[in-house]
Amino acid sequence: MLLGYLPQFPPALTQPILFGALLAVGLLVGEAVRRYAALPRITGYVLAGVVLGPRVSGLLGADALEAYRALGFLHCFGATGDGTVGYGYLIYPHKPIVSFDAASGELLNEHCVSFPDRSEPAGGQRLPDADDALAKWLALRADERGLINEANMHLPGRQLDPDHVRRDIARLSEWTSRSDSMTRSSARSI
Repeated sequence: MLLGYLPQFPPALTQPILFGALLAVGLLVGEAVRRYAALPRITGYVLAGVVLGPRVSGLLGADALEAYRALGFLHCFGATGDGTVGYGYLIYPHKPIVSFDAASGELLNEHCVSFPDRSEPAGGQRLPDADDALAKWLALRADERGLINEANMHLPGRQLDPDHVRRDIARLSEWTSRSDSMTRSSARSI
């Protein structure tokens, strides 16, 4: 009997699945450290990160990390129905996600979302900058439509200066073209 209607098993190790597994292991180790060693949960989170970090460090990708270091924001692109890149997002820490038309650079919307740090009992604290940007990036990659539907959407310019965002889009364009040319030249030299 064919069971084609069942999902693939084991599931493909996509970025959201790897990140979810890392979070689950971190929570389990954090709780175990709290109960059995009488240490704060954060100790377990750090321990899980140290042990698993090298195995899942490719989650974000070296190019995206390098872009964040160089530019101060993350980015991702979305494809239209025919598979071409049609739009993109600039993901700033503790600021709205900005969507833009990839071809023209026209700013489309600001999408306000937040991910409070609930690791401490007081809760509601802000995540560190890189964690906030990473949480937004992962949420976009895992469920773009869901995140955008839940976000408070505003026209460009409500919280971010449109000229600043346009300069960031130009910097991203320069960085990606420079990065692509370096990749092509290093590929030729191999």
